[in-house]
Amino acid sequence: MMTRAYNELYLHDAKENLGQYFDYMINDCRFTPDSAANIFVSTGIASQFEIGNPAYLSGKSGVEIAKISLSRLSHKKPPNPTYTLDRSPEYWSGWSLADYQWRSKIKYSKIFSKVSFSEIVSMYPVFHECDISTFVNSMNKKVNIDKSDNSEKPLKIIRKKRGMSQRDLSLQSGVNIRSIRLYEQQAESINKAELQTVYLLSKTLGCSMEDIHEH
Repeated sequence: MMTRAYNELYLHDAKENLGQYFDYMINDCRFTPDSAANIFVSTGIASQFEIGNPAYLSGKSGVEIAKISLSRLSHKKPPNPTYTLDRSPEYWSGWSLADYQWRSKIKYSKIFSKVSFSEIVSMYPVFHECDISTFVNSMNKKVNIDKSDNSEKPLKIIRKKRGMSQRDLSLQSGVNIRSIRLYEQQAESINKAELQTVYLLSKTLGCSMEDIHEH
């Protein structure tokens, strides 16, 4: 029997909070969907959801969680939230993502390495009126059955899912573009790269250092 990180009693609050988080980050703070997802992972908020920390699942609102993540980036004072009666596509995407992560037990960074958050948002028109199981089944296919990725290195897979070119990744991370090309072309192993290099790449991509290691 699969043991999940937290009791189903917390799931409603977790879904509500992650929905609010993405709605606020994208529609009020004006981050792109994938930037909001990267911040969610890189500031450590995602890991708090994964381990079932009740302070994040139900002790704070999604907007409060977003403001915590922004404060860790030393960001300027965030705007006040805009409350509406209608649930936005971004809210639905966060709500559905929390449900999927709880059911699958897959780390958020791993999910985003296969399915970008912008791709999840694009699923809204098709799935938002369906039972959540329909969304979960679609995500399982995308996350677990992607045979085209087998020949590519994790660094390249995640970079492409983020919609970044090698030059983009180089400029944003500070890692030499030649090194990035060598890692992706398998001419050099990223497992032998300096720790600082792996850290800069993973931070820019919004994933863990383990996610871009070669297994």
